[in-house]
Amino acid sequence: MQAPRQYVACQIHGDAAVEIIISEDEMQATAGAYTPPFGDGAPLSATSLVKLLTRAGIRMPPPPSVINRCVEAVRAGEDIAGTVLVRGREPEDARDATIIPVGDWRYPVIPNEEIGLIVQAAPSKNGVSVTGKSLPPTYEGSGKPIDFPAGCNCRIDQRTFSIRTEVFGQVELQGQTIYVKDWIKVSPDAMRVTGTVHHRDNAGNILTRERMQQALAALGIVASLEARSYENALAKAMETDQAINNVLLCKGTPPLHGQDGTFEFTAEDKRHVVGLLSEGDRMDFRARGAIRAVEKGTILGHIKPPVPGLVGRDVHGNVLPAREGQPCLVAARENVVYKTGTRTFVATETGVVVFAHNAIAVTDVYEVQGDVNIAVGNITLEKGSLHVRGSILSGFTIEVPGNILVDHVVENSRITAGGAVEIRGGILMECGGFIKAGSDVAAVFAMNATIEAGGDVSIKHELTNCIVKAEGRVLATNGRGKIAGSTVHAARGVMAQEVGSELGVATVIVLGKESVRDQQRFARKRELEGVIRKITAGLGKDSDVAILKRTPPEKLPTIGRLLQTRNKAALELLDIERAISEEREAQRAAFLATRLKVNKTLWPGVVIHAAGTQHRVAHAVQHCQVYYDPDQKQMVMLSL
Repeated sequence: MQAPRQYVACQIHGDAAVEIIISEDEMQATAGAYTPPFGDGAPLSATSLVKLLTRAGIRMPPPPSVINRCVEAVRAGEDIAGTVLVRGREPEDARDATIIPVGDWRYPVIPNEEIGLIVQAAPSKNGVSVTGKSLPPTYEGSGKPIDFPAGCNCRIDQRTFSIRTEVFGQVELQGQTIYVKDWIKVSPDAMRVTGTVHHRDNAGNILTRERMQQALAALGIVASLEARSYENALAKAMETDQAINNVLLCKGTPPLHGQDGTFEFTAEDKRHVVGLLSEGDRMDFRARGAIRAVEKGTILGHIKPPVPGLVGRDVHGNVLPAREGQPCLVAARENVVYKTGTRTFVATETGVVVFAHNAIAVTDVYEVQGDVNIAVGNITLEKGSLHVRGSILSGFTIEVPGNILVDHVVENSRITAGGAVEIRGGILMECGGFIKAGSDVAAVFAMNATIEAGGDVSIKHELTNCIVKAEGRVLATNGRGKIAGSTVHAARGVMAQEVGSELGVATVIVLGKESVRDQQRFARKRELEGVIRKITAGLGKDSDVAILKRTPPEKLPTIGRLLQTRNKAALELLDIERAISEEREAQRAAFLATRLKVNKTLWPGVVIHAAGTQHRVAHAVQHCQVYYDPDQKQMVMLSL
């Protein structure tokens, strides 16, 4: 029997095919060998290629552009083997926010200008393989944002995510925290601006004077740039490419306070000059207690009017008020006339000039040609002044309404003068002797003396074991100027070369005038408060109109008078309270102005009193001043 025939089955028709190769990590699929169509098979198309990918297990959609490019390549007879058809999506870790700097942050940034752009933080995302497997990220979560702490001197625009600086300075980024270091410093009193200077900004612009002035203006600083200081710093920064620190940029204009009017003597002084030069090298005639002999018609002095003040401005342009100069008030007294047109004082009689308590007079003078001794006896004058051309010996009493001038020495005597006392020699006293003057007292030295002066006490060399009370100052600065073993009470301060001694001799300095309250004024204040309180208790606190509206017609006259009384009392009370406030402010100013000034040495053992407080000097201090500060309520010691 013939064996049956065997036939090999073969495909007559076949569509074009592409081998799909999946990478080991399944993150990409590439084209392998290409099989062209045969028979009536269909050529390769985008649709058929996508189906081939799907049958191969690909779940990621391929990019249409890649599919189309492969199909076109096959049609053109090009080999597509190795072409990546589809890629998986890699997992993404969380990403912190970052800043894209605008310009070079090594250089300063300008206020209100853009300094960077924020790339926002992004959370983590899962990846997907080409076969559709989910791939977790290494680090899951959300990225960290950029931190803008309080006082960072910059801000973010939430609309554009741009960063703008609020100051002139340098950007510092530490981790996720941004900060702009302020290079501009304004002094506490707003009178001085210093800063760090570089030659260019972050954008590469040269920081010319004009551009720096604009940067300061953006910070509210309107004072003109200090040209020389800035140009020098700019040149150095340009040469070294380094920032220059502590450069003076701007200064405010301090107020120019007005000058008070002054009184200046013009009459020739034919006697020995006995006064002291005050601070500023201006002769202080009250301090010298000058006794001047002038002829009738002599011009004694003239008034200089005050000079008005000029306001200042701080670096922000704020006005700083200036204190106005005050007129000098000097009264013309006995035998003196004031001529308004020329502002001069003229003597109407021959005599001695007396200047005390802001008044000038010319008086007659009683002279003793030698010593005041047993042959002369006590001296009491009803009018005028006294000139002793010798000494005043112990045991005598002198009472003079004007001035006393002694050419030599005063021993243990009792001397009272309505004006000044000048002793061209010294004072040597024992128990019971004293000098009391309505104006200044001046001497070369004083020992064991009790001195009371309505003005200044001026001692050239030594003030030893004395009790001194001066309504003005106690001055010991022209010669040796030493105050030791004494109790000195000076209403307007003490100036000396030395106070105390190396041996620690007890010396007491009392600064300032005792506060005396105006009892009559305070009594009137209490009285007015009582009147207002009593009327208000009866009528109420409503307005006058409201009270009158509810008052019966028959009581209107009485109620009207009560309201009028209350209103007058309120106005007077306001004036009294204002006067009390002004008095307290004047007392505060007096405390600050009243000082102990020691040009050389303030020795241990000295006790300083002021305003109920005391300061005991424990060790030697050179060139110092001591005063009571009413704001701190304590004594303050500073160097001269």
